[in-house]
Amino acid sequence: MTDRRKGILMAIGAAFFYAMIAVSIKWIDGIPPLEKFFFRSVFGLVFICIFMARAHMTFKCVNQGMLILRGLTGLAGGLAYYLSVSKAPMAEVMTLTNMFPFMVVILSAIFLKEKIRPYHIAAVAISFAGALFVIRPGFSEVNIYYIIAFISAIFTAFSYTILKHLRTTDTSEIVVFYFSLIGVFGCIPIMMLGQFVLPTGFQYFQLCILGLNATLYQWLVSSAYKYAPAGELSIYSYTTIIFSALLGMLLWQEYLLPATIIGMGCILLGGYIIFRKEKLSK
Repeated sequence: MTDRRKGILMAIGAAFFYAMIAVSIKWIDGIPPLEKFFFRSVFGLVFICIFMARAHMTFKCVNQGMLILRGLTGLAGGLAYYLSVSKAPMAEVMTLTNMFPFMVVILSAIFLKEKIRPYHIAAVAISFAGALFVIRPGFSEVNIYYIIAFISAIFTAFSYTILKHLRTTDTSEIVVFYFSLIGVFGCIPIMMLGQFVLPTGFQYFQLCILGLNATLYQWLVSSAYKYAPAGELSIYSYTTIIFSALLGMLLWQEYLLPATIIGMGCILLGGYIIFRKEKLSK
């Protein structure tokens, strides 16, 4: 098997486990979304600390300010994501949260001075049109949690834009460590105000499954980009939309409205335009 094919399979695997994170969130009843994110962060923090200790890696960072900012934007995006997935149909939420790559294009042009090309503008316009089909503004069935999912995509885009800058200063392990650390300590003050439910034995098991799915996602994403360039793998990350739609129908009978299908198609088309144009430009 070629390295490129390994990378593609791992990228598709990562997309599947990203959808499984949403499945795990919806599966766990009786635990507030904030607490689910807290336990996911605890699991990630323990995992990265063990990994770095075994590899004799230093916890010293270079750009602490940006690491904290990345952690805070990631915390805001994560909390909005966990809340929207817990309360709204999975396929719609996953479609809207997958808007973040298009927003990264805009933010990178503004803050990192990266060049924005005409096909970027076209892809962003098509994807935003798709988001409107999913949210359906002006209709009586508009779900507030769709708006929260869109807000999650905005904060995630800020987080990934900062991450693009941090790649030049700090290791990925340090970035994950700070992200998990801020996720843990950012949730504690809110939970102390009454947003904490003592899990049962089975709920602890469910929370571990959530943490395992999140860890497998992070591992597959990191591994995929070791075998193939990001530009060749980006399109496969959108398969999480397809996995989410199928799992939502199978597990919760969440059938898609025609407007949602059109919106999903627009966002997938936007991703394909960027993938195709960047591949041809090499």
